[in-house]
Order: sequence, then C-alpha cells, then structure tokens
Amino acid sequence: MFLSLDDLNGAKDLLYSDRNALVFRAVRSRPQDLCSTIIQHANYTELAKNPLCHAKPQLPRWIRWIPPAEGFCKLNSDGSYSSVEKAASAGGLIRDSLGNWLIGFTVNIGHASIFIAELWGMRAGLRLYRELGFTRVIAEMDSLMAVRFVNERREPDNLAAALLSDIRDLMAQFES
Repeated sequence: MFLSLDDLNGAKDLLYSDRNALVFRAVRSRPQDLCSTIIQHANYTELAKNPLCHAKPQLPRWIRWIPPAEGFCKLNSDGSYSSVEKAASAGGLIRDSLGNWLIGFTVNIGHASIFIAELWGMRAGLRLYRELGFTRVIAEMDSLMAVRFVNERREPDNLAAALLSDIRDLMAQFES
C-alpha cells in the first residue's frame, strides 16, 4: 500500500496522539493496532476524495403507476442482469386503462448487458402487444439510457442497433 502526503500527515498525527497517550496517561497501544488505525485512516482519506461521496442528498420521489387514457393499454417492461449467473433476462406486463393485468411475459436472454436486456424487454413486449392485436400503445421502462436511444434515434456501434431498429419499427405500427 502506498501512502500519499495526506496519509502521511494523518499517520504523523495518529503517532503523535498515541505517544501523548503513553506519556501523559500511561496508555500503551499495540503496534499492530496503531498500524491498522493508520491504514484505516488512509483508506478513509482516499474515500473522501471520491466525488461520489460529496453528492448532494436528494429527497425521495414517489413513483407510481399511472393508468393510460381510456382505449389505450400500457406496456411496462424491464431488463435484469445477474452478476452471479452472468446472465440477463427481461420481462414485463400489459395493463388496460383500469389497471387490470392483461398479460405478462419473460424472456431469457443469456449473456448480455443490462442495457441490452432492457431493449430485449421492450422489443418482446411490443411484439406481444402486436400479436394480441392491440393498436394503441403506451410503453414505459425504467432505463433512461434505453429510452433516450429509442426516442433520440441514437445508433450505437454494437448489437443494440438491431434491437433499436426493431423497437422503432414496431412502435411505428401503433397509435400513441
């Protein structure tokens, strides 16, 4: 482990404090405890430099399902990735304007990123929507990145391009 100047200054302060405890209060600490404290202090110092530690706290925002207008159905899809299984899957459901659950779906994708899983979920839901004969669709997902790629017609340089093309083609077949 390498110590920065900040860490060395912190170590110096801890050593000085430990020495004062011995001289003025006759409190002796074990060297391994002092080393452990110095290393812990160095780790905390490094952590404090991380900009994520200084993010402003945000107030909780309540999110709830909002039914679509009468005559529409709403598709909610989601993707997931398991780092343990190294596998992705997706699923979702379709509800009517009263909130009644009409049908659900899942798809096992295999090895893929969470972004790809989100897109697979949307494509699978739109295909099911079309197969069931629905024409008026509102589609929702929780991946802001995926939504932006679909809506802003961004084109990534990977296999997401084919999924995005399919999603856009399917969406063009529905009223929104």
